[in-house]
Amino acid sequence: MLRASWEEVGSISVAPVSPRAQAPSPLALSAVGLAGVAVVLVVLALAGLGGGGAAMVVAFVAFALAVVAKVKHLTWIALWLPLLLFPLLVVTSPLWV
Repeated sequence: MLRASWEEVGSISVAPVSPRAQAPSPLALSAVGLAGVAVVLVVLALAGLGGGGAAMVVAFVAFALAVVAKVKHLTWIALWLPLLLFPLLVVTSPLWV
């Protein structure tokens, strides 16, 4: 059985938690959630049920929130969804609006 002295145990330190391991901020969650809503609206527009203009507005708001989150150095891999979705919708809008 191993036994450590108090000095050895007292000198053990714990590494800090990396930023990637932290929970996403409410700002990042809002951006990704709104991007999901925009995707649903695009699907509705493709099905002929309307929502094309609203999808662009929601995608733009999600894009703006994601930019703010990135400026604040928030790291979450899902933030790329709103950052890529809005430019993609702008380029492809003649196809589905």
